[in-house]
Amino acid sequence: MHCLRLHNNNNNNVYLNISEWLASLGGTKFSKLIQEMSKEELNACLSCFYMSVRKKDGTYSQTSLVKSIRAAIDRFLRWLLHNKPFSSIAHPAFTEAD
Repeated sequence: MHCLRLHNNNNNNVYLNISEWLASLGGTKFSKLIQEMSKEELNACLSCFYMSVRKKDGTYSQTSLVKSIRAAIDRFLRWLLHNKPFSSIAHPAFTEAD
């Protein structure tokens, strides 16, 4: 997955890259790209990723930012090119990740 570009309330750009996280120590147990994962693999991956989201100073991010990240990832997965037939937010298989 490429860099997701989100805007925060201060009109500053926030760049988040799940690909970098997957390559980091936190994501090394996941060997596939997120668009190639099954629901079960994606649920486990997103659960770990969401728990690792932090501000630059290491503190936890606001809930609203994590929700924005979730929505961006869901849009990416449901995008025509990847066309996942489920929502990573609304599908019951993702209760752990939420």
